[in-house]
Amino acid sequence: MKKYLIMMAGLPCTGKTTIRKKLMKKLEGYDFHDNTQVRKEFGYKKFDPRRDHFVLKEVDRRTELSFKNNKGVILDSIHRFNHRRKELYEIADKLGVKILIIECICSAKESKKRLRNRPKTEGIVGDVRDTKIYDRLSKEWEDIKKDLGEDYAKHVSYTKFDSEKNNFERIKVDPELINIVEKIEKII
Repeated sequence: MKKYLIMMAGLPCTGKTTIRKKLMKKLEGYDFHDNTQVRKEFGYKKFDPRRDHFVLKEVDRRTELSFKNNKGVILDSIHRFNHRRKELYEIADKLGVKILIIECICSAKESKKRLRNRPKTEGIVGDVRDTKIYDRLSKEWEDIKKDLGEDYAKHVSYTKFDSEKNNFERIKVDPELINIVEKIEKII
């Protein structure tokens, strides 16, 4: 089966990691890369935006390496900024790989409830239960639909999963990705 770049996107506690874990169990031949894991490997004790470009470049390097090794990739991150998504679109395009974005959503009320119920961790991003982080990130969110009209996103398919209502919606799906989208719908 052909491999793709599957980008999990969405605000905190909307279901990205839950879906990613399900996909990793059921989809063969996929690697998982994530900014937080790279930060930990680099020994960062807390999030530092001045150093984060090193983290993103490492995620990019690992993503390219996975594709060169005939693996698909699942990226689990907020992916809130258009410029960062564009960088990933360009990497995939250079390698001839199509992208499927799964944006996870739910109400702010539900996300914040999930945030407050998260177990306390020694995370490097800060308190993963802080609803102020959700509020800040939601204000920074740049709509993925706006990417779709751009030339650099021609190879991007876009779906949404409402984890509160358990509803999967196809926004724009390349015919080549129909089979993987159907498989994902069954998994989640």
